[in-house]
Formats: sequence, C-alpha cells, structure tokens
Amino acid sequence: MKSKLIYILFFLLFFVHNSGQNKNNEIALSKNVHLNYKIRNFDNSKHLLKFCIKGAEKHICEIDNKKWFGSDLQIEYPKNELVKLSIKINGKTTNLDVSQMYNPNFSGQLIKNQFKLVKYKNYYKLFGYFSDGAGTYTSHWKIVNGKSNRILISNDEKDFGWQLD
Repeated sequence: MKSKLIYILFFLLFFVHNSGQNKNNEIALSKNVHLNYKIRNFDNSKHLLKFCIKGAEKHICEIDNKKWFGSDLQIEYPKNELVKLSIKINGKTTNLDVSQMYNPNFSGQLIKNQFKLVKYKNYYKLFGYFSDGAGTYTSHWKIVNGKSNRILISNDEKDFGWQLD
C-alpha cells in the first residue's frame, strides 16, 4: 500500500511539474480567427547568453546573439519564452516569428486583449502587446496569402499607438 501511494504521489508531482513547463493554448480573436501559442519556462542552458557590465550591475545583453525583449533591466534571466505563435484565419494557419520574445505575460498565458488584428485590402496586420509587468514591448506582423513577416519588435513608446485606435 505504501509503495502504491508513493508511486501515485510521484506520478502526480511529475505531471504537475511537467504541465507547468509548457503552456499551449488557443485564443479566439473572432469567429474565424484564432491564435495558437506555446510558452515554455526559460532554460538558460539551451541558450547562448552574452553578459555586459554597466556600472556595478551585470546584465544580459543578448540571448542567442540577438537583442531580447521582456525585461527593463535585463539583470535576471527571463522567466519564460514565447516559442510558438500562429494565426488561423478562415481555416488557413500561418506561423509567426517569435524570436527574441521573452516574458510575454505576467501569468505565462496570453490573452485576447493583448492583440489586435486589422484587415487591409490584400493583407492583415496583427499587433501584439507583451509584458510581465516590466519590460513591455510590442510586435507587429504582416500576413499575406498565408505567409507572415514580423515588421516590428520594439519597446519604444512611439510604437504602441495601435492600442489607441
């Protein structure tokens, strides 16, 4: 009986631990438009980190040889990273570039209010707002005929104007 209880407890702890590693979900932006995403815990052993020193502070300058977004001070490792984001419009799925995108939300889950999709004559633009409470940034994608191009990733205040429309 005791070994059975230990086995069950081990299984539950393993399941709970692993279920927290990756968060997959879908967000309905409208009846025919859905976002699918995957967020996983940040594992610094799977990334190339470059550190810099400014004054007395050591901080992360780059992750995988690129500027990264998701922290104002960049002193601590990111908590998590957005590893997949795709949009399905009228049944057609398009993958979006999510490189350099860390700490996309405080809860580790994305929500509908973080996004805005605008339809133009021949294409769509998807705007996203990301923040874990600090390190706010925006990303914009242009989607044409099932292909996407990230046209902006920025933490500059001037690039958040889409939220006012």
